Amino acid sequence: MNKKKFLVIVMICFFITIQLLLLNTSPNKWDSASFLDTIEKVSQGKIEIFRLVSFEYLHELYYILGFIFLKLFSVFNLNVELTTLLMSILMGSLIPIFMYRFVSNIYSNEFLGIAAGFLSMFNPLILWYSNEIMIGIPTLFFITLAFYLLSKFFINHKNYLLILSSFVLGLSLLLRFSSIFVFPAFLFLILIQKGSRKNRMINVLRSAFFIFAPILIYIFYCIIFKDGDISKFFYISNSATPSMNNFNIPSMIFLIGFLINSFTSFFSLSLILGIFTVIVLMGKKKIKFNHDFKLKFMFPVIWIFFFLVYSRFLPTYIGQYSRHNLIIIPGFILLYIAIIYYLKPYLNRKTIFFIIILLSTFCFSIDMTILLHMNFYKFLDFFLFKNNGANFLKYFLITCFFVCLFHIIFKSLFRKCLIRKHKKMFNIIFILFFICITSLLYTIPILYLNHTKINHEKAEALWFSKNTPEDALIISGHEYPFNKFYAKPREIVFINDIDYVQLKHMIEFYLQNNRSVFFSDNSYITNSELMEDKNYKFIKVSEISKKNLRNQYEHEFHYMNYYLMKKSVNIPIFKIEKRIDIVS
Repeated sequence: MNKKKFLVIVMICFFITIQLLLLNTSPNKWDSASFLDTIEKVSQGKIEIFRLVSFEYLHELYYILGFIFLKLFSVFNLNVELTTLLMSILMGSLIPIFMYRFVSNIYSNEFLGIAAGFLSMFNPLILWYSNEIMIGIPTLFFITLAFYLLSKFFINHKNYLLILSSFVLGLSLLLRFSSIFVFPAFLFLILIQKGSRKNRMINVLRSAFFIFAPILIYIFYCIIFKDGDISKFFYISNSATPSMNNFNIPSMIFLIGFLINSFTSFFSLSLILGIFTVIVLMGKKKIKFNHDFKLKFMFPVIWIFFFLVYSRFLPTYIGQYSRHNLIIIPGFILLYIAIIYYLKPYLNRKTIFFIIILLSTFCFSIDMTILLHMNFYKFLDFFLFKNNGANFLKYFLITCFFVCLFHIIFKSLFRKCLIRKHKKMFNIIFILFFICITSLLYTIPILYLNHTKINHEKAEALWFSKNTPEDALIISGHEYPFNKFYAKPREIVFINDIDYVQLKHMIEFYLQNNRSVFFSDNSYITNSELMEDKNYKFIKVSEISKKNLRNQYEHEFHYMNYYLMKKSVNIPIFKIEKRIDIVS
């Protein structure tokens, strides 16, 4: 077995091992339970695979992938939830491999390819969402696979690789619409390749056609199996409706804050610092604006730029969902690789390396401290500008001491083990190792927290499934998808989707037939007409302890924020009965 194959196997095994050790068999997202419910119905034949009705637009491909995976793993007799989760883990484990091979091919540098692979493997967002049942990781899987196949085309110049890579990239659009903003980077990469202008333009046009081929197939699919209904393809939810009102200074500040909170560690301030350094070197003509610069620096910038511009046209709150931004993670990783590539001549100079470590540690200190607090604006004001910054200075100096100590230990333990040709790259190896370790220190506790704590939606659904009759009516608020999946075969009603008159008829029907009606107290129901109805009495029958819950309003914007756990509250469960005095 050659070294490349061995490294690939090691990377896959290591990634899967981390995920299995911290396996989260409890979906933590509202969408996860919806996906699970549809995939289960498809696997049971309740929904024909060619007549899927999406919960939202363009999710049929995800359900088909889940159906195929269930069939492949049916011999292991795993439940739908665990099998679908393993699909996400497997796809997530292949993303670092594709990044490793892609960078190795376009840089013709195995070391930088390994660096890209490990940056992907230890990236907090990829680690986190590979342990979730969501469409983000499958989308990223298709995107990174497409770029890997494209890099193979640049080496072999076989047209089928260009066609296949373009088609695979097009499939990502059938999972998440925002992947369309990766297309310019993909076509740009083809356009800047060496060769005649005519051949490059032909390749761009050929690629563009096959990128959109899956969309054409989808439209034909709708015409044949959905009676010509292609409305799902053109549907844009209110949360994704573009708005010029969001392109303003507060919105841009929000974007900067989001980047600081979501792409650390070392995916925020230190990255900005690296980009600034490269620009300064360009100004001093240490780096030339040539084909090499377009390939290594401009390409990832284009990858990131189009999506960030798009995100500013959306309602502000949509930006807080980090899963929507997974598709630009490879762009950030490639930007890191470009910065390392251009700074490599300077990293072995002791004075410059010390300054880089000092500045990186400063950025890391800000990143890590901000992430542990809910409101980073107030926190920065308090931590940096009030009290003369004494608290932050103290934290920074302690962190800097440990980083320097870590560098000494790392050097003494591993330098003798390094191959001679890699000894000159020791400082680069240390920086990459430091990024990976800090990412793990930053991510694994959260994955463990995710493993041991279930959110309130599933906790309620499990209570209903264990403590209520199967013929009961459950009135659901925000936890509706979880109740729908875990509390079946009970009748589950989403209070926001039903007229109150109709809901009252349902309650009356169940009570007249001596069947139970339950609901849990949350904002959707507490503020509804139901709680104000004097015809019923609400008997508290149980309470779910807050120690098993997350705060109902925990946004993914704060998905690494421990503080919100303290805001969880006990959730009471009520049974509805007819008031005796009114009945008499």
